[in-house]
Amino acid sequence: MISKISKTARLRARLDEIEQERIHIQSALASFVYSILSIPVEITQEIFVQCLDGPDGRPIKADSMAMPLVLTRVCGAWREIALNLPRLWCCLKLAFNNSDPQPPPALVDAWLGRGGSTPLIMDVEYVPSAPEASSSLPPLLHDILRHFSSLRWKEMAFSLPFSFFTSEFGATMDLPVLRSLTLGVCESTIAFPRSTITAFRNAPSLRSVHLDFAFLPSSIKLPWGQLTHFSADGYPPNACYTVLRSAPNLVKCTFRDISESSLASLPELHLEYLEDLTLSGSLYLLSRCLHLPKLQRLDVQEAIDLEAEGCADLDALISHAPEITHLRMLCPAR
Repeated sequence: MISKISKTARLRARLDEIEQERIHIQSALASFVYSILSIPVEITQEIFVQCLDGPDGRPIKADSMAMPLVLTRVCGAWREIALNLPRLWCCLKLAFNNSDPQPPPALVDAWLGRGGSTPLIMDVEYVPSAPEASSSLPPLLHDILRHFSSLRWKEMAFSLPFSFFTSEFGATMDLPVLRSLTLGVCESTIAFPRSTITAFRNAPSLRSVHLDFAFLPSSIKLPWGQLTHFSADGYPPNACYTVLRSAPNLVKCTFRDISESSLASLPELHLEYLEDLTLSGSLYLLSRCLHLPKLQRLDVQEAIDLEAEGCADLDALISHAPEITHLRMLCPAR
């Protein structure tokens, strides 16, 4: 009995020693000055903002490991800074499909709410788990797009079923700060006729647009005359021509995978400001009609045999670009 009491006393004494050690360590930690916490709040805020971009330079996905949420868990000081920094909550990627769990509505709502009135940079992507599922969109997607005001849209990228664009973006929207717009569809083919998208015609700040094959210039209303950067995938030559004619102030333009056309020719077109042009696919029609007095960079992403007749397309294009200084092209393997 005495030995048990003695053992208990020793254990209690050891616990008291450990508790004193804990108090000492905690006191030492409390007195320690972390240099990272001594820098001005403004610098810390800028460091936080620089952590926002994903690996491809686009917004980060909304989940529990997203950078803004990670920053709030480091310490109380960082949490205070992060939660009161609207710029930290203005970039967001939302990816939806029919099988994976959706982002919690409360998380998305809180995220967008913390951004206040700061302009938004967003990627909204829907990838159906099966082709037939493309018409059944998650309700949260509709709710989110109705929740945050288009007045805040600054750089927006959408990859959704085409039917969504025609139903949600049929009426003209007020887009005072929209600077960059990317539109794509999750279908591989689109039925004709296509409804006209008019939502983006009232965007006085819009300068950069990327469209895929579903959004031909005849099916979308844009402030073409003010655009300086444009790119498109899968356009036929006449659609490329329409864009270039409608957007005379373009400085940089890209047309990838230009489709074949039965047209014999296109009228000559002079583009006074175009400096950078990237082309791939069928080059015949565009190479012969374009006159590019200010073009400096030409990137032809096609395998061109310089000893074959196909080189005539390249010769025609270069002959209409007297100021060109950089030429990049693919040569066929031998």
